[in-house]
Amino acid sequence: MALLVAFLLQDSVTMKDHGSFYLLHKPPAYTDQKPWPLVVHLEARGGNASDGIERWRDRGFLVVAPQRREMGREREAGFVRACLQEAKARVRVDPERVLLAGRDDAADLAASLAASDPELFAACAPFGLSAAPDVKGKSPPFHIVIRKEAELRKKGREAASALANA
Repeated sequence: MALLVAFLLQDSVTMKDHGSFYLLHKPPAYTDQKPWPLVVHLEARGGNASDGIERWRDRGFLVVAPQRREMGREREAGFVRACLQEAKARVRVDPERVLLAGRDDAADLAASLAASDPELFAACAPFGLSAAPDVKGKSPPFHIVIRKEAELRKKGREAASALANA
């Protein structure tokens, strides 16, 4: 029964121009009477968009989880922007409470996208950041989670330090 309720609160939206789709989760209490916080979750490449939904499902947020596929960094960034724009047309989003999260290899993409489009995101949470994005001017706050493995931990600390200095 819980799976059926979860399925009913989740839409799969095809993005034909990008050859992929995203999942949109609405919390059970969702109404369009007020703006809602939204999490855009980028799962690691090879992962499933549904994994991103599962990470945030019970938190009371709208969740957009693009299904990542190989399309080059710029096209993928465009795909994420298009998913966010399309989701904003479907549900009522509070533009000042949009979090961009990325896990593993999506952490660098999320940080880069948040730095290049700070007007779209209130904050960014890269889980496993390995390289600091190029920050020009204002950027949203970053909450960086560093990996445990020694080499990844070193890269994460360097990236976090570079972001703090930017």
